[in-house]
Amino acid sequence: MQSVKRNFNCFLGGLLIVLSALNMLLYFCGYCFVPSNCAALAAAYGVFALISAALSVGYRSVKTKRSGSFGRIMPVILLAFTVSLFFAVDFDGNAVCANIVIIISAVAAALIFFAVSDSVKMKNVIINICVGMIPAALWLWFVFIFSSFGETTVTQTAPSPDETKEAWVVRSDQGALGGDTSVYARRVDRDLELFCGTFKARGRLLYSGGWGEEYELEWIDDSVLSVGGELYDVG
Repeated sequence: MQSVKRNFNCFLGGLLIVLSALNMLLYFCGYCFVPSNCAALAAAYGVFALISAALSVGYRSVKTKRSGSFGRIMPVILLAFTVSLFFAVDFDGNAVCANIVIIISAVAAALIFFAVSDSVKMKNVIINICVGMIPAALWLWFVFIFSSFGETTVTQTAPSPDETKEAWVVRSDQGALGGDTSVYARRVDRDLELFCGTFKARGRLLYSGGWGEEYELEWIDDSVLSVGGELYDVG
């Protein structure tokens, strides 16, 4: 047990690095995770981040030199993990509340981790960073508030004849900011459903045009899709 306490930051840092790598691997393989309950995922992440941060700070008096080094760079590792989470998880329209909770949890945990540092110079740098984050936080709040005025609607869906693929048309209306109409397709036969969510193949953008445009989707065969007469290989 004493060994775990002394090397807690090493274990935690290694775990976050591995999880970050897995998240990015999931993204580059063309997959994403859609949770059954976005709020539950955000809350679980917040609890994990804050408890880990508290334990990291609590064990600082018995840390080894290596563990102390991990503690000093832990904010970077934690925030890198948070960024990787956005690449791997599709909040499926529930992004605002979930993202705000995750950002707050990451910032709170990072600030607790920063408490590990005994350097006055480092703490001054941290204070400047925190002050600099205030306008960034206000900008995020502004974006979240005004993004709610936009509307994204799926206007048409078309499954392939063998039902292994799906195409759909998305119309995005952002009011005074404009809008667009896009066509996506993805493999639905590669989805993996779990009790806590679904691993899905990401949608591939086939075509993007102006707002209000109309497209006729027609599958020529199991792999070729016609979008307004233009053919796309979705296989």
